[in-house]
Amino acid sequence: VETKVCKAEDLPFADNSFDIVFSRWVVQEIGDLQKSIKEMCRIAKKNIIIILPSEEGDETEMLKIKYHDKYNLRKERILKIKKWVKEYGFRIKEVRKTLRFVFPNVKESLEIMSIIGFDNKLNKDEKLKLKNFFSKRKTKKGVYFTQGASFIYGYK
Repeated sequence: VETKVCKAEDLPFADNSFDIVFSRWVVQEIGDLQKSIKEMCRIAKKNIIIILPSEEGDETEMLKIKYHDKYNLRKERILKIKKWVKEYGFRIKEVRKTLRFVFPNVKESLEIMSIIGFDNKLNKDEKLKLKNFFSKRKTKKGVYFTQGASFIYGYK
């Protein structure tokens, strides 16, 4: 099996090279999103599957702690991706799911999500807000946390 490392904006594959092009939790980190979506559509023969965070769930509330009004970008990104995939010749089906996570306690949820959600770049006030956020989700069985996910299926 050959492995290639490349940028999503410039995929080194011929048109219609793959039956399925699959992207999971990646497109939100790509520089030129439209060009990347165009490239995925170009190399896909039949199907594209894109999974990315959506605005549903507790995570959206959590993101307000650091990013204030920017949490709405997820909704806008999903609308743009669906528009572009359709423009590049695919029909669209979207399925929304809410993923549920359970942490053993507030301390562990705070540590994990500080790293994953904020690259460990929270100031003291933001850390306190995040701790309060998780404290409200604490039950006898653990700390519950949900994240929205959008599964975008493009098919020909």
